[in-house]
Amino acid sequence: MDRYVSRVTPRDNSKHVILAVGTYKPKDFAAQMNVQLTNAWGIVRAIVDICRKRPDGKYVLVKVSPTLTLWN
Repeated sequence: MDRYVSRVTPRDNSKHVILAVGTYKPKDFAAQMNVQLTNAWGIVRAIVDICRKRPDGKYVLVKVSPTLTLWN
């Protein structure tokens, strides 16, 4: 997936803007994340559950192998 994120200002590391995103078919995305497609929907559900517990806002999901981090 193509993803481009930048800081709003170079010196402020707390505010970011999404410049562009790309999309993948579920099968291709699962292959990129190195997971089985049958497990992928369970992972998506877990991420959605985490996001639903957060207040409304803008977040970035970052994968730094093997950890996923949700930044606001």
